[in-house]
Amino acid sequence: MRSRILALLAAAILAPALPAQVTWRGVGDDFAHTGSDIWYVWTSPFHASGRDWLGAGGVMLGFGALTPVDKPVAQWIASHQVSVIIRAIGPLRASHFIARGITLGNLATIEGILPLGGAAYVIGLASHDAPLREGGLTCIGLLETSVTTREVVYRTVARKRPYSSPDDQYRISIPGGDSTAHSFFSGHSANVMSCVSFLNNRFDLGGAGALLYLLPAGIGLARMADGAHWLSDTALGLTFGYAIGTNVARRSLDRKRRLDERQREAVENAAARVAGSAPGLVLIPEGRGATIGFKVVF
Repeated sequence: MRSRILALLAAAILAPALPAQVTWRGVGDDFAHTGSDIWYVWTSPFHASGRDWLGAGGVMLGFGALTPVDKPVAQWIASHQVSVIIRAIGPLRASHFIARGITLGNLATIEGILPLGGAAYVIGLASHDAPLREGGLTCIGLLETSVTTREVVYRTVARKRPYSSPDDQYRISIPGGDSTAHSFFSGHSANVMSCVSFLNNRFDLGGAGALLYLLPAGIGLARMADGAHWLSDTALGLTFGYAIGTNVARRSLDRKRRLDERQREAVENAAARVAGSAPGLVLIPEGRGATIGFKVVF
């Protein structure tokens, strides 16, 4: 009786083409995907749908609704520095150094995210860990997106930080000002939230993923305790970071689905070609390479 062709043979031969393998082409694809994601976020106002604009409008309405309570919240924080919640985020504050000139708050800046993301990418390359590569490089890309967007905002809109205007949260003007007027919006919060939201929406992190959200929330509160941002600025930064991280994760999942479909089709095509060939050595051209196997009939 003629047996079924060993389709698994084709799958095994194609396995080295999976994205976990490190090739120059794969590295190029990593950076190309990250670059396209950055460009997608930067150009989002030009391809946003009506629903997107409605959501953005709702966010800004929420920002406006929070501004009246900015001053009372800032005053409460200033007068409760020894409270449990403020002491809990103490290690994240600018005054808490873990080494010379280094604070845990640096995790939310270029000084923290760039080396950590770069290290994750390099380790991912060495260990053939595709998720680690993607997570590290995408967090760097999201950092670039957040920083660039924020710089544009800082040059356009000036809002005095709480430490420079403790009695008036409405000192907002155009164009932007110096660093004491960079309260709108919280960059530290946006930087970390974009990375955390990407990781949670792109990968199945389980309960650990939910706990990761405590980091951007804690950093946002620490920045408020330092008088760097008002409550409304922090909430906007967290929302902005969550939005861009979630959207980039969705784009990444779409790319993965398309890649999985192409690989499945490639395996099926290889199996079909093997089935139609004569017994013996089988050589089937596949893109830039070839599938090599041995067909046995018994």
